[in-house]
Amino acid sequence: MWVHGYQGSQAAVRPWPDLMTALRDAPPAAHRDALREQMRSRLESELARDPEEEEVLTPNQLIDVMEHILLGTLPWYGGQVLSFTNTSLTGWSAAAQFLTQPKTPVPHSVDGILDAVERLPRHLHSLDVLFAPAREIVQSGAPPVDAIEAVLDITIDATGCRGEWQRTLFAGFLWMHEACGVPLPEHRRAAIRSWLHQVCPAGYSPEPMTRAEILSAMIQSLQRPVRW
Repeated sequence: MWVHGYQGSQAAVRPWPDLMTALRDAPPAAHRDALREQMRSRLESELARDPEEEEVLTPNQLIDVMEHILLGTLPWYGGQVLSFTNTSLTGWSAAAQFLTQPKTPVPHSVDGILDAVERLPRHLHSLDVLFAPAREIVQSGAPPVDAIEAVLDITIDATGCRGEWQRTLFAGFLWMHEACGVPLPEHRRAAIRSWLHQVCPAGYSPEPMTRAEILSAMIQSLQRPVRW
């Protein structure tokens, strides 16, 4: 589930090589304290507005404010998948109390967002461990069956098949292709995206046969020559 519309303008899945560069350029963990204070200060300021004297932001606008701060701070952050609003991956919905309970302490709200954000690079690192050996296998002319299966399992474990989890699976699939040196053209991306949404509807945990079909389709896509 995506809880607001901001990420619609960031819908493209960011290329894997760019993500890896951005992760290397990310600020150190110690920077989290400064980021936390920046987010707390801004959220406190927005929530302190007097509705009789100035416009009060809606919950979705407050989320957008937090998103803009993160986009300006974390070089790898952004898009539909790598956002704290991707609740299927981050589990953030459980921490979104300031949306329904305005009196929830601001530090609790900000800490919940940052806890959700920290799950995103962990997911990327889990995938990256798979992609290096997978590339060697693909370059030998064979599909990396074990790695493809692991991408599916990692995504299922990370999302619990919550909400629109298939979007995270789709991104992992594209990143697998890019890491293996066989990026997919847009028409193939659109076909796979449509197929995944049919086979893996939101909130649906794949049965064994469906899971086998997903793996088969992933493997076949790597076996086909990519035509631009």
